[in-house]
Amino acid sequence: MSAIPVILQVAEMLVLFTVMLTGFIRKLRSIWLMPGCYQRFA
Repeated sequence: MSAIPVILQVAEMLVLFTVMLTGFIRKLRSIWLMPGCYQRFA
């Protein structure tokens, strides 16, 4: 039964990837919602 640890590892990686992706999308969304940032960096 060596398939179970592999499945757990893949699931853990997927969860970590999803959390990172969610944080990245949230950061992008906050940048989109603040037009003042564009004026600051421009």
